[in-house]
Amino acid sequence: MRRRPLILIAFIAIVLISATAVHKGSARKPVTIGNEAYNAGNLEEALKEYDEASIDNPESPHLYFNRGAVHYQQEDYEKAREAFENAALKSVEPGLESLARYNLGNCAFREAERQRDSDPKKAIESCDEAITHYREALDKNRELTKAGENIEIVRIYKKALLDELAKQQEQEQQQQEQQEDLAKKLKELIERQQKALTHSTSLKIT
Repeated sequence: MRRRPLILIAFIAIVLISATAVHKGSARKPVTIGNEAYNAGNLEEALKEYDEASIDNPESPHLYFNRGAVHYQQEDYEKAREAFENAALKSVEPGLESLARYNLGNCAFREAERQRDSDPKKAIESCDEAITHYREALDKNRELTKAGENIEIVRIYKKALLDELAKQQEQEQQQQEQQEDLAKKLKELIERQQKALTHSTSLKIT
């Protein structure tokens, strides 16, 4: 089956937190190196540096955020979601929390895309989850207008999923009715054959 192209949801919130946001000085150099590696497209190197920085700052929401950015770019949305959840929960800054929740919305939407063919109902649930995260992001930062734009995009996508699901259910209902009709006709045919056989046997006996 041909893979559907990714929907172009706004993704401006994936911005790397700078080293100045990580308070302990010993962590600043790895974060700087990690950011440079990320910007150069060297995701594994970036992740390595963020992990090193987290040794001194294991609960830093900024480092969780940066690791989430790497995992997202690697299309490992489960790990990205876990990292952004930690960033949102541990952050005391509304700005950072809003970006983390925005990116949680992106992760949920990508999950909806992945589930579209295999489990449309799960995909619809993931759309609802994405919308919830975008709304939470807007609650924290009303200027994050891209979250509002993404809500509309996901709503359109969800509507398409609902239409597909309704069509699929209609087709399944038609197939079930056809199978039931076929079974009924087969049963009637067998009954007629049995009656004909009984009648033929009775004629021979007389």
